[in-house]
Amino acid sequence: MEELGNPDNLVSITADLSHKEGIDDLIAKVKKIGDLYLLVNNAGRYSHIDFEDSTDEDWLKHFEFNIVGGVRITRAFFPEMFERNTGRVIYISSADAVRPWFRALHYSSTKATQLNIARGLSQLTKGTNVTVNSILMGPTMTDGAKVLFEKGGLTTDEKIKEQLFDPGGDFSSSLVQRMLSPEEIAVLVPVLASPRFSAINGAALRAEGGLVQSVI
Repeated sequence: MEELGNPDNLVSITADLSHKEGIDDLIAKVKKIGDLYLLVNNAGRYSHIDFEDSTDEDWLKHFEFNIVGGVRITRAFFPEMFERNTGRVIYISSADAVRPWFRALHYSSTKATQLNIARGLSQLTKGTNVTVNSILMGPTMTDGAKVLFEKGGLTTDEKIKEQLFDPGGDFSSSLVQRMLSPEEIAVLVPVLASPRFSAINGAALRAEGGLVQSVI
């Protein structure tokens, strides 16, 4: 694998992953560039909808984007990884996969399904140099999260902590008692991608600030 630090090795592709045509276009463009060593299924849809207010369309949209999209892309490149006997697939899942969040059960369900898919795919890699793993991220201050917080009037760290992390808040079990940064999640990707960590396969690594109260 060439060094990604060299700007000459970087190519940016814009694609609409919300429907099959956009994904097919992405796959075709990537295959024109060359072999794919690392696939990070990071695209996701999230919305805050109470269960009783959620519609069939809400559920189907989240499963189409969060589940079927990743399946389509992985299915396109997985066989090639086996042919070369090298490759990495990483799913960016969520602590909500193992800690279902009642305010967004449609989202939590997709994240739990991602774990199931990733673990099942890893069993297909037995005896090869291909690995499939997941990262369980906690509440992270992404651009999308900032928009949601601003809409809800959570415009300062103090307000966010009071609403979400203090006793009675949705994230009160967090050990770090703060929002995580995207960089704190992303740092695990090169670890799982490195040949030096090839012993990690079929795993779900937790980077959720201690939100999940379990030892595994």
